[in-house]
Amino acid sequence: MIRNIAWFVLLGVLSACQEETFSNKDVMEENTLTLTLATQAESRVPENGEDRFHENTIERADVYFFSVNTVAQDAQPCIYAQMGLSADASNVVRVPLDRNVLTEDTYYVYAVANHDFGYTPTTAVSNGVTIAQLKQKTITTNWKEGHAEGESTIETSLVMDGEKSITIQTPQTAAEEIKMTRAMAKVMLYASTASEIEVEGVRYIPIKSGMNVTMVYGVNKTNLAGSYEVQPDDYITRMRRDYSGNTTSGADGTVLYEQESPFFSYPNPADTENRQDAYLILCVPWQITDTSGGSSYEAQDYYYRIPITGDNAPALLERNRYYRIVANIGVLGSLNPRDAVELTANFEIMDWYEVGIDADMQNYRYLVLDEYNSVMNNVDVLEMPYVSSSAIADIDNKTEDGNENYTEITEISFWDYRDVNAKHCYYAESEIENYTDENGNSMEYLGPVPTEY
Repeated sequence: MIRNIAWFVLLGVLSACQEETFSNKDVMEENTLTLTLATQAESRVPENGEDRFHENTIERADVYFFSVNTVAQDAQPCIYAQMGLSADASNVVRVPLDRNVLTEDTYYVYAVANHDFGYTPTTAVSNGVTIAQLKQKTITTNWKEGHAEGESTIETSLVMDGEKSITIQTPQTAAEEIKMTRAMAKVMLYASTASEIEVEGVRYIPIKSGMNVTMVYGVNKTNLAGSYEVQPDDYITRMRRDYSGNTTSGADGTVLYEQESPFFSYPNPADTENRQDAYLILCVPWQITDTSGGSSYEAQDYYYRIPITGDNAPALLERNRYYRIVANIGVLGSLNPRDAVELTANFEIMDWYEVGIDADMQNYRYLVLDEYNSVMNNVDVLEMPYVSSSAIADIDNKTEDGNENYTEITEISFWDYRDVNAKHCYYAESEIENYTDENGNSMEYLGPVPTEY
């Protein structure tokens, strides 16, 4: 009988312990805000956040709570914070809640991913830090430059932030989502080349595995407010990426080669004092073969300068934008990278979260000649080879609306080089006032270009 009583008492103790354990777990769940830090839209495509480049990775999250004030929300002091939180594979963060501070009410929540501002939960509250103050702090990221042999060019994580009004309840059972946007721009150049180029009996064959691209004047500092003034020392003069061998198809079926990893850059506003505009230098090695004798020579590197957003538009590199550029190389470039042949490519500027075309998409065309001005001495016929992105007709095939691509002689200037005192004359569509040639000679207008030319 005594033994049975003992077992009864023991079972009662075990039952009480088990109830206490379940009770503590329930309390913990009730006092935790489940927060998804969303880095891309649900209709996921690779371009709006690529895992292979850690564009969706959240290594740490800092979460700040503020009282709701729609008039001056950024000026409200922090009332609660949690720093250094971990996210799971789906970017879900569990934020512990102090019910003595966060009662049933609506709060404004600001989340920062992958950057440590140096606050602890205590100092953030005691200092009354505001969203405006957080966004004004300077962030520096020394982007991987990729010059060293075998150096990884893939960033481990990217700075992001997001904000939203969230209602705290008892128990806290509802999960919330905050849309995160990235603080930098992403730039990728997809390149294709002609299978070969022949110039005066010499064949040039591209070595696509040897291509590389350099971004000039990326920016390594910013703030989350978007008000940071870029300084001369904030520019990275050279970041290099090789081509990995990965390919994709262009809209016309062209095989496009892809960089081993993207370029990232913080914004480069147009009103920056002493501003440097970012651009790309593409290097393509061409193997040289003499078609007459079949002899091969050492490959030479040719260089092409490619503006990121067209001829005249500055590359602002706005935050959370993806600049996707496509260049089709059908002409030899320059042997000197400082004098690279400029080609304007197709480009798209897209929202990096939604991947919708956000700003512009232009189908740029190019025309490259071996020489743009030629001198004819004792000859009647002149040939000027060219490479063009589009078919070109002669002037007789020009359409009425002017949209056809056509060739036209715009000016002919001539003089009697045997007579140093002879007048320098020119034909052109219209007279150019006070016109002098490149040697400073005054030019006499003779009228439109005659049809016999």
